Amino acid sequence: MRPPRRVGPSTWLLALALQVGVGCEPARTPVDPWPVAQEAFARNDPRAFELWSTLPSDHPAGAAARRRLAQADTHYQEGIRRLAAEDDDGAYREIRRGLDDAPMDPGYYPIIARLYVGRGNDAEAARLFERYLRARPRASDADAVREELRMLSPGASILTDSPLPPPPAAEPAARETPDVPLGAWVALGVLSGLLLAFAGARLVSWLRRRGVSLARLVREQPELHPAIAYLVGSLRHELLKHRVGAAREVLNLLGDGESSPAQRAFLESRLLGGSGSLPLAQAFDAYLRAFERALGGRFDVRSDHSFRAARDAIRVIVDLTPTLATRHTPRRVRRLRAAHAALDAFDTSLKELVDGLIRTDVDSALLQQVVTEVRQEYAPGAVELDSLDVEVGEPIAVEVFRVDLVLVLKNILRNAVLAVGRAPAPRRVRLGVHVALEVTGEETVHIAISDTSDAPLTLAMIRDREFGRGLGLVSAAVDRYGGAISIEPGPAGYVKSVVVSFPCAYNA
Repeated sequence: MRPPRRVGPSTWLLALALQVGVGCEPARTPVDPWPVAQEAFARNDPRAFELWSTLPSDHPAGAAARRRLAQADTHYQEGIRRLAAEDDDGAYREIRRGLDDAPMDPGYYPIIARLYVGRGNDAEAARLFERYLRARPRASDADAVREELRMLSPGASILTDSPLPPPPAAEPAARETPDVPLGAWVALGVLSGLLLAFAGARLVSWLRRRGVSLARLVREQPELHPAIAYLVGSLRHELLKHRVGAAREVLNLLGDGESSPAQRAFLESRLLGGSGSLPLAQAFDAYLRAFERALGGRFDVRSDHSFRAARDAIRVIVDLTPTLATRHTPRRVRRLRAAHAALDAFDTSLKELVDGLIRTDVDSALLQQVVTEVRQEYAPGAVELDSLDVEVGEPIAVEVFRVDLVLVLKNILRNAVLAVGRAPAPRRVRLGVHVALEVTGEETVHIAISDTSDAPLTLAMIRDREFGRGLGLVSAAVDRYGGAISIEPGPAGYVKSVVVSFPCAYNA
């Protein structure tokens, strides 16, 4: 005879839930649209603006949401105006202030994207066009925006992917709740509490695993390198240099008991905030929020030791500022200097991170990536080539963001493949790399894309932004990095070569 099976705790919980649930139907609670809207904003969802702006007028948060939208909109408009005037620092500050209040109207995305196109920043422009189409796929100008995006990035996922699922909507009003015995409600409450506690612990654990450090984000998502470089540059320049760095000497005098009242006033304005500026700790937290929003929510300060250490150091400096003005102790001075050392290390780590971002190795892996992505596109992939060769020697570094270099080479290769597709056989394309020593003693990397098409192609045509499928935007991107583009006779067996040249990166 088999011994009876042992009943585990989970079985008793399930039995209790079934017993409580028999004969009673729980009430259906309607979904509050405000938490849904806030969550969309926190996730950097491009549809967050629509959720905020469509809150019912009688909702408790409706008036506050509309007020915050209006306040943020003034900053967004000023940011766009400054961006058009090429005041990048001012534009970033205004847009960041807007993001502290409420989401941006997606209608601004195409405007900002076209400004980026004018500067040759096609990668950021394509990202903004995609955000607009995800937010308003059926807008009256959506088809025109799709064409603009197709010119920049024919393989963009938004052009082929299914639209995003709609955000959760509020359910109908709850039905009348039937009478349920008090004991059943108590038992159900206890069970629900246990289940919620377990689910909450699992959710917290998942969220901690989901967030990643900035260094890991750099390794895994090279398309974010330009945005990361801009964010890090702003943080180092505006906060670590002009607020912490400018007050460093006065802080040292304060720690030695030699500062004057005027110097202490200057110090307090730098660290404790004043007219038009946040206290230092709040300003640093605002930068962290900007990082998390701009980088798609994957960056998590809890997963980044260097950011946590910097935040702790800033809080120590702010806390010690008023106390050292009245009483000096060796322990406080040591803590102050240790905090400065931590911020120095933080600044050094950020510099090393950004310095490495802009370096790209021109090697076989890079060129194979370009070939693979172009051949996966519909039109270039349909061209039957007799050969597509990649010839590259030892890797050599250039100071160009990888995402931008890939974009430049893809546009040139795409044009070459389509051109030979319209030409008689043989249809051949070649990617080659060589390094030349200039008369100045500097080395230059030349990346040549050669083809067998005899169709006319001149520099004037390349610099015309209406020419080709994005080829007209290549010269602007090359110019931004101090490079050059030329058209030369092709090597043996090829008609012509489009050559992109960049200075070699030193100390690579």
